[in-house]
Amino acid sequence: MRFTRFLTESQNAVQAATEIAKALPSFEVIDTKYVKETGKRITVTQTMPDAKRRPFVQAANDWLQKNKDGYEYIEIKSNRATKDIHFKSPTSDKEIYIQTKPDGKRGSTDPNELMTAVLACVPRLTAPSDLEALDAMVDSAKALVPSKIFDYAANELAAFDGDYTNFCQAISAAMAIQDFIGGTADKAYITGRVWHRDIQKFKMNAYGMKDFNSSDIVLKRGTKFYGISLKKKDRPTTADPTILNKSVGSVFEDPNLISDYNDSIRNFMINRVIAVAERAKMLERGSKRKAELDRTGKVWKNLISRLPNDYFNRQLKGRFSIFKDIAELFDKEADSIANTLMQLVLKTDIQQLKQFDFDFALVTGIGNYGPRVGPVVSKADLIGIDTIVERMAELAKNNSPKIELDRSTVQPGDRGATAAVLKLNLMMGTLKMLDITIRYKGSASWTSQPSILATMTREFKDYLKGK
Repeated sequence: MRFTRFLTESQNAVQAATEIAKALPSFEVIDTKYVKETGKRITVTQTMPDAKRRPFVQAANDWLQKNKDGYEYIEIKSNRATKDIHFKSPTSDKEIYIQTKPDGKRGSTDPNELMTAVLACVPRLTAPSDLEALDAMVDSAKALVPSKIFDYAANELAAFDGDYTNFCQAISAAMAIQDFIGGTADKAYITGRVWHRDIQKFKMNAYGMKDFNSSDIVLKRGTKFYGISLKKKDRPTTADPTILNKSVGSVFEDPNLISDYNDSIRNFMINRVIAVAERAKMLERGSKRKAELDRTGKVWKNLISRLPNDYFNRQLKGRFSIFKDIAELFDKEADSIANTLMQLVLKTDIQQLKQFDFDFALVTGIGNYGPRVGPVVSKADLIGIDTIVERMAELAKNNSPKIELDRSTVQPGDRGATAAVLKLNLMMGTLKMLDITIRYKGSASWTSQPSILATMTREFKDYLKGK
């Protein structure tokens, strides 16, 4: 009998919570679930987009206070008042407590840098154990931003409420950063739009970049500044994020090679992509001639943009692929390009800023959130510039960086190629440091340049960490 009563009470609680959701049809409640029964209360959860939680709670409370069918509103006096609902139902002897949960889906704005910056300023930062602790941390971090952070955007602050996985990743990064800098940061600067006058002296021009110092955020603790290059991922086993994303043309130094590269791109587009499309009657005859006469590129770019994705990808994989030309050009300037790529990724030249009390680290925050598992904060990957310089100096005693084709894959232009991606490796002796890919990033990039992307190999990360 007791078990039967328990089932009835739990079912009635879920049904009562569902009735409230049905009474507010403008809100998307994804699911309603029983959680637990303690004393005089039954707790259920309702999952929904995070941006809708507060409006839903307000609407539900208004409905409960106006309802004449036996529902009784109970005021919540804790900081959960804007996220949870407490009431009595005519079908249940116990009070019912609805805990609203975010669905964990991201918004369009990425506030990870701002989240990490402000969390690094939180004293005694620890990982949250449950949703209540996570919500409280989000609210306190938002309140701290105006007094601690410079040069953030209002939409980034507003996005805190809608991105719990991002926030968990930021907690992971901030905890590692506090270990790196020796405690709580006094204040922080976001560098994406402007370098604040306090940190302007740390901005470096090198290797063709005005922002060679790739610090996404700069923290101050005492008299010392710390630049942090931020990345993120969901789990420790997830593939590492890309740490380099540049246009191919930006890594050449020789003006003649730059000219050859631009000619190769133009010739491929006009004499291969457009010419074949004409023969296949995908473009009107004479379009190739028009493109050849055009010096600015407007004509051939307009023609290229009309072609289907699968057709363009076939040309990129085929016998006359532009990637074959790019591979040959890389081979002509291999030593210079290898050194440039190594600097763009590892930033060893940033160590010269230590004379200005500036330190630097590469940090990957690791974490995720799900309605079922709650907040998960894993240990971040952090590699400081001193460690990078020391380990690279050891490696460079008997080796020089070199770039070479990845022999384990069939490259574009070769028989049997299945992907429109040129793959290379950056090597130091027998140690593979970087996996490099060169590709067009979708149809929107066809009329510009392919991109060069890089990720650190696991064996190289292990080497840098002394494993």
